[in-house]
Amino acid sequence: MKMEIFFRYCGVLGLLYAIVTLNVIRNRWKHRVGLGHGKVSDMNKAIRIHGNFSEYIPFILLLTYFAIEKEAINIIGIHFLLTALIISRISHFIGLTKSAGTSFYRFFGTSIILLSLIGISITLLR
Repeated sequence: MKMEIFFRYCGVLGLLYAIVTLNVIRNRWKHRVGLGHGKVSDMNKAIRIHGNFSEYIPFILLLTYFAIEKEAINIIGIHFLLTALIISRISHFIGLTKSAGTSFYRFFGTSIILLSLIGISITLLR
């Protein structure tokens, strides 16, 4: 049961990753930038949204998988953690899309992802 829940969240996160990837592609076409950010703020923001997702989500999912295998996390914990990941990435996307500077959504998304990483790491140490 735990793995089935985990797989569903992985599917949702995979779709979110496709959305942030398409956002990079859309910005590349819009600003005619083939590689890098071309000194275009929107392009740089899209790249960082994509990069931040790819830097954190796979690692946290791997740690979550380990916690499930170790039986260190229950079903409620899985739902809580993976829902938090989804909310954090949506919040980060909104925050960074609106402004390259600080924003509530960006701060919230970054805080949630960091707390999730710390939480699942501590879970594995028990």
